[in-house]
Amino acid sequence: MRLKKRVVVSSALLVALVGSGFTGMGNLLQGKSEGLKVAYAAPANFTDIGGHWAAADIMKAVEGGIAAGYEDGSFRPDQEVKRSEFIKLLTTALKLPNGADGANWYDKFVAAATKEGFYKNDFTASSMEEAIPRKEMVKLAGRAAALKYEFGEIEEKQWLWEAAKAGIVHGKGNGDVAPDGTTTRAEAIAIVNRVTDVKAGKKLPVDKYAISGAEIYWHKTNVMSMLPRYFTKPYKYDDGSYDKFRDDLMHEEKADGNYIAETERFVVIDLDDKNDPNRHLIPEGSKRFIFSTRQAVDVSNGGYAVIAVNKLKVKKNVANFDLILSAYTFIGGDIRNVNDLSKKAQKLDGLIVNDANKSSNGALIAKENTTVTYITGQFIPKGDWIADPTMEVTFSPIGKFNTPMSNLLSSWTRKEISN
Repeated sequence: MRLKKRVVVSSALLVALVGSGFTGMGNLLQGKSEGLKVAYAAPANFTDIGGHWAAADIMKAVEGGIAAGYEDGSFRPDQEVKRSEFIKLLTTALKLPNGADGANWYDKFVAAATKEGFYKNDFTASSMEEAIPRKEMVKLAGRAAALKYEFGEIEEKQWLWEAAKAGIVHGKGNGDVAPDGTTTRAEAIAIVNRVTDVKAGKKLPVDKYAISGAEIYWHKTNVMSMLPRYFTKPYKYDDGSYDKFRDDLMHEEKADGNYIAETERFVVIDLDDKNDPNRHLIPEGSKRFIFSTRQAVDVSNGGYAVIAVNKLKVKKNVANFDLILSAYTFIGGDIRNVNDLSKKAQKLDGLIVNDANKSSNGALIAKENTTVTYITGQFIPKGDWIADPTMEVTFSPIGKFNTPMSNLLSSWTRKEISN
């Protein structure tokens, strides 16, 4: 049934809301609050939201008095939102009292957001009227929703992961969280609706691919999202602090920078999920090497592929290497099946990847003035397995220089198993 009603807005509320292109209630005409006392609220059956993914969120915001449309009957859901506009939208949705007026139309909303604690002088005054990137929108939304991280302060790039786990933010498709992408009116309203739902104690649906992608954006890996069995909690130190994934250690420079190695991404892929957005990282023809039987078999379902995307740059081969043992990241630790702990612990299986840049023993061929990208990997089975006694992510540096390995993350729950 087509909606016939119009949004009724009190003159007092209009005076508070008009003043920007978004105004927290839609356009309501493009006037300034100090000069415009009356504004037009567009009809609820907008001309441009039919079939739009955010149509339900838009109507919820309209019915809740948070948003309205433009005088031409449109809502313009894909129009960009400014930093100032998003702050106003959040404060309006949370029903916060305005702060003191200032030189700018948005000052009273910034004051309200500051008092509430979700705005912390994050933007310069000159950037307030610029489009807000998704990563900044999510940070403000996460603070407004009072998201917490059990194991320390939330890092700048971590907000997307926390918000994705809470269901506040979803991806743009294929796990892409587009941190630097701009925010549209539709996205802003959907995010704000979810913030109010979270604050009301509702459990929201999540986008599992967005959770994985957001963790990769945070620290170049998704092991905590994809392998919670082993990495549910980081290791706790005696001083009470917790281990963090040290992606900064997935990098090595040797011989005055003539040899540079790094792992660009360390990604876990669900082999049972045909739509896993990272499946393309598994090279065609890869084999699973079963350590217990010393056999190479086709990569099959029933487990996870753990892929390290590595890079080696050789400027000058000052050490005259013919071959270089490649640097890479891997998961170290044995596992046991909880249904039969009497059996000996087993190693994680590896992935054999064909690569023209490698010799028969897996070392890289050293060439000057070249950068080589190469894949290494492992296979982790699904089922009732536990670490014996721990699971660790480790960066193995360039073999020729005998540099010690770097521990990137240790599991917190260390299960001591007898026999």
